[in-house]
Amino acid sequence: VQITLPHSKAEIGLKWQVSEISALAKLLKALTT
Repeated sequence: VQITLPHSKAEIGLKWQVSEISALAKLLKALTT
């Protein structure tokens, strides 16, 4: 299911959160390796 609402704060926040989580995961992986 793909919702395309440019003014949806929830969707924008979710995408931002997901990208930040993946960035943090990469950072953690780099530090622990």
